[in-house]
Formats: sequence, structure tokens, C-alpha cells
Amino acid sequence: MYSVTTIRGALQELGVSMGKNPFMWEENKGVMHEKLIKKYPYGRRSDNHLNNFTEYCWRAYKRALKSEKQMYVGRVKNVWTKDILEKAGMENEGDFLWKKGAKGNVLKMDKWSLILNDIWVLGGIHRHADFHLESPNIPENLWDSKDNRHIVTAREILGLLGSGYKKVKKGNKTIFRCEDKAAADRATLRSYQIIMDAEALLGKASIEKILPEVGGVDVNNRTATLNYLRFNEIRKKYT
Repeated sequence: MYSVTTIRGALQELGVSMGKNPFMWEENKGVMHEKLIKKYPYGRRSDNHLNNFTEYCWRAYKRALKSEKQMYVGRVKNVWTKDILEKAGMENEGDFLWKKGAKGNVLKMDKWSLILNDIWVLGGIHRHADFHLESPNIPENLWDSKDNRHIVTAREILGLLGSGYKKVKKGNKTIFRCEDKAAADRATLRSYQIIMDAEALLGKASIEKILPEVGGVDVNNRTATLNYLRFNEIRKKYT
């Protein structure tokens, strides 16, 4: 599990620095949430992007780790629903995980990036939580054909499948359940990035393991060997 200190170190290892803004989306560009600002009544460097990003990642990770029951993954329109947000204590439009009592079962922050999303997923992984897929399990929700890249929903699921999780069906729901707790406990931001680098080499074929079975054939078996080879190819870059 992470602490705020080890998260900071992990972010540096991934190339996050003080001088470059790592956020990919911001509700208010360059302005930290008021809850964070109030933590430092005597002021702090607003341009220290590493420290700011660490605080956001720590908040997302800790809330996910300390929450109970299932986590919700999928497209924003399917996850930020009235029912789910009310359960998470973020029923108002301006509510985020900074709110006192807000639960980390869903990621809702005033700033966002892929790494922030990854660390939130890791919070759920480290408590071996079930992850419920709220979006329809179709290619259009997993792969962006225009930009030739994974949609964030696919990134969330591939991170789970590479960290000790298996896909299970429960009625009409698709759930990802931890079956290898040791693998889940070992999951880190670095291992998450290695997984995604390997999956990127597979391109659109990487989402086959997420999609429903076709004609009774488990698509996991078709790509297992290729996944292993690609994973080892990428791992050499980091070891």
C-alpha cells in the first residue's frame, strides 16, 4: 500500500516534476481546490506541480482504499449518475473527493489525469474490492478508433486484469473480482504503466479479453501468449 511519501516517490519515478503541470484536465486551471489550500494557512508554492499532484493522488488513493463495497468504472456519463454519486456522498454538482465524508467508490475530482485515474484504481485494488463496469461492454466504450488508443474505461479494466483480477458475470452485470490477492498487493503505478505499455503494442486486439465471449470461445486464451510476450518486451525497458 502507498503512503503520501511513497506516492510522491512513485510519481517522480514516472517523470512527474515540480516544473511541469501533469494534469490533463482542470476545472479551474492552475487553481488548487480550496480544501487543499486551507491545509497550508501560511501559504505554499502554487507552481510546485509535483507537490500539488501528490496531494491529489493521495486523496484519490486514500478515499478509494478506505471506502467499502464495490468500485464503479466506466464512461463518465454512466458513472457520474445521481444514484451512484448519492451513494458516494457527492450528490451536488460541485462535490468532489475533497468533501468531508465523500466515498472513493467513484472518482470525481476537480482535476484529472491518467496517472490520477490509475492511482484511484490502485486504491480499490489494494483493498481487493469488486469493480462494477457501468458502461455497456462494447468496443466503442473501450477503443478510440479515431485516435487509435485505449479509452480510459479500457485502461481501468486492463489494469485490473493485470493485477490479479478476473472478469465474472452476475446477471446482466460485468464485474471484475480479485482472485489473486498477492498480485493485487504487488500492484504499483509502475507495474500499471508496464501493463499499459504492453497493451498499447497490441492495439485494438488488447480489448478482446474484456469483451463478452464470442460463440462460446473464451477470447482470453487467444491473446494470452501474445500478451505475455509483449509484457516481457516492455518490462525490459524498466528492469
